[in-house]
Amino acid sequence: MAASRDGDFLAPVQLNLQMLPVCLVPERAISDEEFQRFCLKNDSVQIERDSDGIIHLYPLNGFMTSDANSEITARLRNWSTSNNVGRAVGSSVGFFLPDGSMLCPNASLISNAKWHSLSREELEGIPHLTPDFVIELVSNWKTLEKLRWKMAL
Repeated sequence: MAASRDGDFLAPVQLNLQMLPVCLVPERAISDEEFQRFCLKNDSVQIERDSDGIIHLYPLNGFMTSDANSEITARLRNWSTSNNVGRAVGSSVGFFLPDGSMLCPNASLISNAKWHSLSREELEGIPHLTPDFVIELVSNWKTLEKLRWKMAL
C-alpha cells in the first residue's frame, strides 16, 4: 500500500493531488477503527472503502459541485426538518455499511429512529449505519459506472 505505517494504524498518504482518483490495496485487512483514523489523517482528500477493502482516494470537490452539494443538502435538511422525519447530512460524512464498505454520499437522510440509536461516539465519528435516502452528484471524477456501483450498495 502507498501509505506508511504509523504505530498500529496507517499514516497520512503522500500523494500529488493531480494523481487523484487513485485506489490503494492494503496488504492486510484494515479495521474500521484504523480506517477512521486513516481518514482523519488524510482530510485533504475524499476517501471511501469498497466491500473488497480497496481504498479509493478522490480529489476534493470543485466550486460548482460543492455549490450544488450545499443546495441539495439544504433542501433535504429543510424538508426533513419540516416533516420531522430525520436528519440530513452532507458529503463530509461517511457510513460503514453492512458489506464492509465505507461510503460518503453527497447528501443523506437518516431517520429519527436510526439517529437516536447512535451512540455519542458514532455521532462524532463514522457510524455503522445505512442511510434511509442518499443523493449522489455527478462530478468530473465520478463516472456513470462508479455512480451506479455506489448507488447499488
